[in-house]
Amino acid sequence: MERLNAVLLRSKVGTAAQAIRDNETAAISLGVRVVAIKRLVFVLSAFGCALAGGLWLATSISFQPKIYFSVQWTAYMIFMVLVGGIGTMEGPILGALLFFAVETVWGGQGVLYLIGLGAIAMLFALFLPKGIWGAVQQRWDVHLLSAGYQVRSRAPHKVDADRAAAGAGTSERHT
Repeated sequence: MERLNAVLLRSKVGTAAQAIRDNETAAISLGVRVVAIKRLVFVLSAFGCALAGGLWLATSISFQPKIYFSVQWTAYMIFMVLVGGIGTMEGPILGALLFFAVETVWGGQGVLYLIGLGAIAMLFALFLPKGIWGAVQQRWDVHLLSAGYQVRSRAPHKVDADRAAAGAGTSERHT
């Protein structure tokens, strides 16, 4: 699924979706069909969710909607994304691993476990707003599942800097 996502993001549709994400008005002015791309991304997202739900349901013995679709599950998902890293592909995976590790160790503590999850989420929101993976990327510039494009600025050459310095103090006027 990750490879499919990487291929999609590097295609014309992916480039158009990233342009819409960055600046919808600019994307429209460049001729991107915004409504069609948004609709396609929505359908692909719904397909991915349906596939994951179908696989998950196939592995469960019984199904009770009140248990699996409560507000608590939404809070768990937000926790995973917040702790792992918002805006990255690796972050939610890392957040899920951390969440299930914490749940395995302290899940039997009852209400204290939920209070602990809330405290961890607050600490991450205050001190690591980009999550664990965001901090790793910022510190060491590591990208395991990079699917987007990254623009890197290059340092000006010494010749360019010397020319700019030499021409900065003088103004030539042609008559």
